Amino acid sequence: ANLAVTTAQVDGTSGNGATVDVYTNTDGDSDCLVYVGTDTADGAGNWSVTGLSLTIGHYAVAIQTDGTGSSSEVSAAVVVPP
Repeated sequence: ANLAVTTAQVDGTSGNGATVDVYTNTDGDSDCLVYVGTDTADGAGNWSVTGLSLTIGHYAVAIQTDGTGSSSEVSAAVVVPP
């Protein structure tokens, strides 16, 4: 999943219809273990998890799961910008 991150939301693209889970961290390292939300990608693969309160300087990652239940590798960690 490709990510665009703000303090309030994480947007991205993935496979059409994939379920995308978003995680963040609590301690400033890139090990993102705190679940923050899920969305399902639309027909074009676009998804968005909104209503968040992410900490500037922390990170967000996403994992996508396709219709057969196969999960992707964790995305690259993206820092939450000011």
